[in-house]
Amino acid sequence: MMHDLIIISAGPGGIALAAEASASGRDPSQILILEKGPTHNSAIRQLYPERKLTTANYKGFAARCEGLLCVRDMTKPETLQFFDKIISDYRVNIEFNAEVYGMRGLEESRKEKIRKGK
Repeated sequence: MMHDLIIISAGPGGIALAAEASASGRDPSQILILEKGPTHNSAIRQLYPERKLTTANYKGFAARCEGLLCVRDMTKPETLQFFDKIISDYRVNIEFNAEVYGMRGLEESRKEKIRKGK
């Protein structure tokens, strides 16, 4: 199946991009996120202690809300719930356990995913 937009990684950036694309009028069924892990935000799930804040700033840079998703400082469970809601509200299509090994052009405006064994 062909998609208009393929995003690699179901972390905060990938989910935000899919939601922004959907909100701007792209058909959600034509947007696909490929995620290497078994769930979204795998790094947060695996590496963050339960009570650690996921902060909106990055390495001291103040967070600015410039798009659809305005992320604030949240606990790990709040962060995961926030992205669960975004995925549901914007009908974000994610294919889990899909490791991407490379890309090759089909035409200028499209890319094909290449996965090992497929």
